[in-house]
Amino acid sequence: MDMMTITQLAQQTDLAPPTVRRYLDDFILYVPSVRVDNTIGFPPEAVTVIQTIHSLTERGHSQATVWSFADNERANAFYERHGFEVVATIDDHPRGYRNLLMRKGLGPNDEMPQRATAAGNRQASSPGFTI
Repeated sequence: MDMMTITQLAQQTDLAPPTVRRYLDDFILYVPSVRVDNTIGFPPEAVTVIQTIHSLTERGHSQATVWSFADNERANAFYERHGFEVVATIDDHPRGYRNLLMRKGLGPNDEMPQRATAAGNRQASSPGFTI
């Protein structure tokens, strides 16, 4: 299987290399890659993933959302390092577990649109669910 460099991936997707690098930084979990020593290569499937990410941002999608078990410290630290913020917790769902809802903006500076509640702030809660 032939692996592509970032430059080749940019050429195949018809995107600027800095745009491809940003998508890779933001969505590395979802872009297939192979690391050998200090070199990362991208299989042909990576073209489709990068094109899909680009299409979603071009159509105005402004955020990425993930759910994670609160006890999964390694995953949560990874998401936080990549710009995700905890915006809600769900206690005891499934029974005995706590989940985190994490979001990341997809804007040029990882900006996420602010949503205001009826009270004009970003605070809301209900039993077992906190935003």
